[in-house]
Amino acid sequence: MTSSTPFSFVSYNVHAGFDADFSFDPHRIARVLTGLPWHVAFLQEVDIHTKRSHNTDLAQLWATLTGSAAVFERAMEYEGGDYGIAVLSRLPVLQTKRIDLAIEGAMEPRLALAVQIDTAAGALWVVSVHLGLDAEERKQQFPLLARALAKLDGSVVLGGDFNTGSSTESQPLTEAGFMEADNQSPTYPSSDPADRIDRFFVKGSIDVRACGIAQLDPEASDHLPLVLMSDYSTAITGAG
Repeated sequence: MTSSTPFSFVSYNVHAGFDADFSFDPHRIARVLTGLPWHVAFLQEVDIHTKRSHNTDLAQLWATLTGSAAVFERAMEYEGGDYGIAVLSRLPVLQTKRIDLAIEGAMEPRLALAVQIDTAAGALWVVSVHLGLDAEERKQQFPLLARALAKLDGSVVLGGDFNTGSSTESQPLTEAGFMEADNQSPTYPSSDPADRIDRFFVKGSIDVRACGIAQLDPEASDHLPLVLMSDYSTAITGAG
């Protein structure tokens, strides 16, 4: 027998706390996150104590305002602080892993952050990722990412800003056993969405129920948040 536990996730490029008009207002992001249903949030373009973000620890600010725990991983130093990606979790964190996706000669280093969380249905890996702007860069990053994720035991939910909606580019993930959650709505730019570059992939005992954009304060960032609703199925053992 199996038991299914519902889980929801949001992936959101938060634009370092700047809205679509480049005004710094991280509380707009917090209000969007607070208004969405999620157990785990995958965040990209997160600043920690940088000059442009007024020396704010954005990951911790959003964690505090949403009742979650923050895990941050630096991509690079920037303006006296750090710039990278984060995971916010309303479930206990068991362990974390950095996945380096830096490519020589690229405009900036890229990475993924894998976080194992403890759920009522068992341990689950959630991975936030931000890939490069250049197609040649991503051509190297997708296989790197697929090989790193293959080393994670159990089910995996992967979400983030892939900077491409191409299924051809993401084929290494498909070949590694991942299925993309179906979303036909573009996510970028938020002022006039044209590109479907924010995406979710799942592997293992994750059944996708729905995936789509959220329209709460669309221009709080230059991306729209993408929400994934799913069931995590686990085996039940016992007498009978």
